Amino acid sequence: MEFARFEAFANEETLARIPDPQAVSTFEASRLIWDERGRAPHAGALELHRALLRLRRMDEALQPGNRFAVIELDDDGLALSRGDPAGHAMLLVAWLRGSGAYEHSRRGPSMPGDRWRVILSTEEPRFQESPDDQTRTLAPDIDLEDSLVVRFRRPSAVIVRRE
Repeated sequence: MEFARFEAFANEETLARIPDPQAVSTFEASRLIWDERGRAPHAGALELHRALLRLRRMDEALQPGNRFAVIELDDDGLALSRGDPAGHAMLLVAWLRGSGAYEHSRRGPSMPGDRWRVILSTEEPRFQESPDDQTRTLAPDIDLEDSLVVRFRRPSAVIVRRE
């Protein structure tokens, strides 16, 4: 069995909850319902994916062949920096569980005078199911003054560009 090394496939109880890939019911449950793409929460997820694809297509730092580095923040977060030889740089900071903070001056190479600009946050109202006051209070606090500091209140991600 090709998945034998995975723990879930060794436990009979867990294995029983995994859908049979050959069953018609699994196929039916996996089909896209195209009418949902215009309704919450699907519309926000679709808009986020479209925004990320546009960014990848248009930004120099994200073009194939450019260097990148991954920084493990701890068990709950990671940062990915991507740049090109001309000095264009982007940084994705993702918080995967709970809350926490990222301080760029403590994690990555900083240059005197570095200035950052927020490109995208997964907590923007356009990506949310129902943007309201609670959504704004759960969005990360992003401090761009002296150095880049992002305080996450819940799992989310932020993309910034070095100016």
